[in-house]
Amino acid sequence: MKSSASPAWQRHVYFLGGFDPKGAAHYYALFKSEAQKQSAVNGMSIRVGSRHRTSNGNSFWTINTEMPDARYCETTYEFVRWDDLVRKHWQRSTWRLILDVAWMYMRILKVGVALEIWKISKKQLIGLVLPLLLWSVSLALGVLLAVSMYVAMKDNGTGLALVSAFSISASVLFLATWIESRLNTSLLLRIFSFVSKYAHGKLPDLDTRLDETAKHLRAKLSLNAVDEILLVGFSVGSILAISVMARALGEKQKDLKLWHPTVSLLTLGNCIPALGLWPQASGFREELCQLATNKNLTWMDYSSPTDWGSFAMIDPVAACNVSLISSDQTNPVMRSPRFHTALSSATYTNLRRNKQRMHMQYLMAGQFLSEYDYFAISTGGHRLGKSTASI
Repeated sequence: MKSSASPAWQRHVYFLGGFDPKGAAHYYALFKSEAQKQSAVNGMSIRVGSRHRTSNGNSFWTINTEMPDARYCETTYEFVRWDDLVRKHWQRSTWRLILDVAWMYMRILKVGVALEIWKISKKQLIGLVLPLLLWSVSLALGVLLAVSMYVAMKDNGTGLALVSAFSISASVLFLATWIESRLNTSLLLRIFSFVSKYAHGKLPDLDTRLDETAKHLRAKLSLNAVDEILLVGFSVGSILAISVMARALGEKQKDLKLWHPTVSLLTLGNCIPALGLWPQASGFREELCQLATNKNLTWMDYSSPTDWGSFAMIDPVAACNVSLISSDQTNPVMRSPRFHTALSSATYTNLRRNKQRMHMQYLMAGQFLSEYDYFAISTGGHRLGKSTASI
């Protein structure tokens, strides 16, 4: 690894993760292990330093990278903490979760969000309806089979009939639980339930956290100490990243070219319409509008059509019905990560069977060099938007 007191390229990454109760330790371990795997693919020498904690509760680690052409890069990767808020709103009680989900279902039907989701992403709506169908059908089938079994066995004794009825209904529910664990349908329900609360102003603690993060980013911008400030929003974090960037730039939206650091926004597996479609989210749509029309901001969105956890390859600005003159919109640049070009056929086939694992692929290594390379984007010597295929 090259040693230099003045690195050729410096970047500060702010990373906003998804609706996940796992914290910085998990994502640090994931980043470190996957970066080493990807370095074998792209030829970059990536050295990930130890994890440290900041005074505001975030965590960061320094990454020293040497490119194949000997250019040297230094990246500070800051994990923006909001997993504590996720855990606070992560219902552990099955009955509380059922009540939350029931409220969410009623609201999306009442205000027409379900219809809007159907228009732009049928996969997302199917994902929302699937658990309702799964448990409704399972409960009905369990009751029907239990009653049938009881009737068939009652001549052999009430006790045996009851045990048989209970056993067959429990088997049906066990099968439903197994199917749910494979599909992980409850996560999507939790996400939409959380976002619906946010749309209705029920999460002031989250708004406070976003304001604090925006203030931090704005302060970093004013220091002119790095070459690029890259804000990454993954999954539900894509929603938060929109607000953070818009609030950080504030009235300086049009003056970005006057600042030394390149300011870039990267959204991965975006869930932006999950909030933007709510009638109550007018403030969020204004933030979307600010970023969409900022010609000095580089905003790229990578989303895969094989990822059921995102609104894949759908312009979030248009999807959220943000009123713009088409000539005014410059963001986002929509790209597919084309995971199939970075993975073997066998690996890609297995990933498609595991929807949760597929959703995580944005943050993980590939097996072959391809256009999308998260580690080249976040630790390499190119600004966001430059091709990484030729690294």
